[in-house]
Amino acid sequence: MSLSLSKQTQFGCEVDLLNFFLGCLMVLLMKRNMWLFFVGAGFSYSLIIISSWTDITPQSEDFELHDHLVIQVDSLRHQVPDKMHKLLDKNCEQIKSLLRMESKEVQKLGIWGMGGIGKTTAAKAVFHELSSQFDCICFLANVHEDSNRRGLNYACSRLFSELLGRDVDIDIDAPEIVPSNVMSILGNKKVLIVLDDVNSSEFVEKLIGARHDWLGAGSIVILTSRDRHVLMSARVDVIYEVEAMNFQDSLDLFSLYAFNQTHPETEYEELSKTAVSYAKGIPLALAVLGSSLQCKTKSAWESILNKLRMIPNPKIQEVMILSFNKLADAEKEIFLDIACFFEGRHIDQISRVLDACGFFADIGIKILLDKALITTDSHSCIKMHDLLQEMGRDIVYHESIENPEERSRLWNSPDVMDVLTNNRGTDAVESMFLDMTQIPNLHLSSYAFKKMPNLRLLAFDSGNSSMIKNHVSIPEGLELPANLRYLQWDGYPLNSLPSIRWEKLVDLSMPHSNLQKLWNGAQNMPMLKKIYLPFSTLLIECPDLSGSPNLESISFLGCESLGQFHQSIFTLQKLEELDVSGCTSLTSLCSKTCSPSLKRLYAVGCTNLQECSITTPGDQCKTHLYM
Repeated sequence: MSLSLSKQTQFGCEVDLLNFFLGCLMVLLMKRNMWLFFVGAGFSYSLIIISSWTDITPQSEDFELHDHLVIQVDSLRHQVPDKMHKLLDKNCEQIKSLLRMESKEVQKLGIWGMGGIGKTTAAKAVFHELSSQFDCICFLANVHEDSNRRGLNYACSRLFSELLGRDVDIDIDAPEIVPSNVMSILGNKKVLIVLDDVNSSEFVEKLIGARHDWLGAGSIVILTSRDRHVLMSARVDVIYEVEAMNFQDSLDLFSLYAFNQTHPETEYEELSKTAVSYAKGIPLALAVLGSSLQCKTKSAWESILNKLRMIPNPKIQEVMILSFNKLADAEKEIFLDIACFFEGRHIDQISRVLDACGFFADIGIKILLDKALITTDSHSCIKMHDLLQEMGRDIVYHESIENPEERSRLWNSPDVMDVLTNNRGTDAVESMFLDMTQIPNLHLSSYAFKKMPNLRLLAFDSGNSSMIKNHVSIPEGLELPANLRYLQWDGYPLNSLPSIRWEKLVDLSMPHSNLQKLWNGAQNMPMLKKIYLPFSTLLIECPDLSGSPNLESISFLGCESLGQFHQSIFTLQKLEELDVSGCTSLTSLCSKTCSPSLKRLYAVGCTNLQECSITTPGDQCKTHLYM
């Protein structure tokens, strides 16, 4: 009999799962002396199972098959467990809901998210679901890579050849011009196009035209990209963000790769949960880890997972680092500062410090947000996915594998301890973060920082624990680098500040310190914007702040020994917030010349406060007093 294959459908299931299915199928067929063939190309395939090799003759245009069975790949999806449908298509229904299928307008939709999050999988699922409703369809994968390697004309030829169903040679001399012969054919066709991995809005304009008026009524163009700005510049109608998978779905997907089933084997359950916790909902990481652990012993699992704590998986890193490599130098510095120092801190704090470092933080942070390299939570704190943070730290680690003092940023507690206690600092070190919950008592010399003139960021962090005091022992006369922009020292042990030239400092944070006073007289601190000294219970007085005209926020929360303020605090022209709550020794809070910039004054729990009078010039008072 003559077999004429029907229009081939597009498949959306994962390649590894399909390969596993086909492998099992091949074993069964070989036992019956049967063979299996793929017919098709790109995303279009049919499976042909034949009972005899002699049924196929090279000369015949039509296959003469006896006792044959033809299976369209589309039907394979219906044999995949329901759980797998859920994992593959979790975003599909939400994306479809954003499209107006009854509309006659041409629609453009963007799918956005970090590398490995499943943008392509989501696009494939939507493409598969919708393709039967269109006259012409095309899924162009890796368009950025292909166009860079082979040029725009190649990408155009691919697009129009697939849409028209025949080879088309395109030679575009000017952007935004679609060949007239293509326009005449496709202008009346309802077209579905997916451009996967787009990183330039100009590329989209050149490929499909700025007005896309060559597309027929009801056509849809779907773009996937790691860069939200690219999608916005391409004038998409709506952007769908692909989010990380929840833990249970992550465990199911991981199990498919590790055990070829949607749940872990009993003896591997806890190890599987450890692997899933590492992946943090990223499908790429779940697939890579699951595949690498398949058919391995428990001891091998333990070894591989322990290794991940020190050395990231290279296959995951290869995908993650692509977005980083496309950043400008200043944006890379911001990314690495967040990965190694600032992750979890408020965006305003990060911006003012990095601005002082010359990084144009507002612009850089916006770019990192658009490229899905960072996010913000409901409290406007910067968050970075664990795998991206791991990638950033790995970049710094490889600046000098053997000698941590030659790296630009230090965050690993043993490395920081080694550099500080042995006075091994160098001019390469720009930031240092020490988690004091992970160290024994630390004894520093007064010269511990002398060899680090380029140190910009320094934090001795207690993780919000008020119990860590005197954890670090330092002598009087400690010298800190003049290049510091940010100084955080939780539980600072001395009663006076270390010796430092204050000209560049932007943020001073010493909660739960032993400070009794800050400094004598007015210090020249032109860039200082924040003083944060809560629960410094020995602090007696607020010093002259007239040398800090750019101060915006001051906190003496819980400084119960603080009895008086220097009047200069009320004349600061940029001060917006002052918190003296819990200052139980404070008896008077008065000023006749308070700056009109002061918006919030907190004096809750000042139990001995007898007089409170704040006056601003004329009718400019905008201060809210909280008592």
